[in-house]
Amino acid sequence: MANAKDKERYNAGEVLQEIIYLAHYGHDIAEFGRSVASVLYEKGCIDEAIYEILVGK
Repeated sequence: MANAKDKERYNAGEVLQEIIYLAHYGHDIAEFGRSVASVLYEKGCIDEAIYEILVGK
């Protein structure tokens, strides 16, 4: 999980808006999961190891 320093790097509302957008316009549930993992990783919500687990690397 992201530590206190990492929490300053992202805005929770921004992250949520991106995930809602993906859910609204996505058609493939597997791609949706990978996209959410990418958003969380890019925004600093999860570290690389968690990201790799979620996307199956």
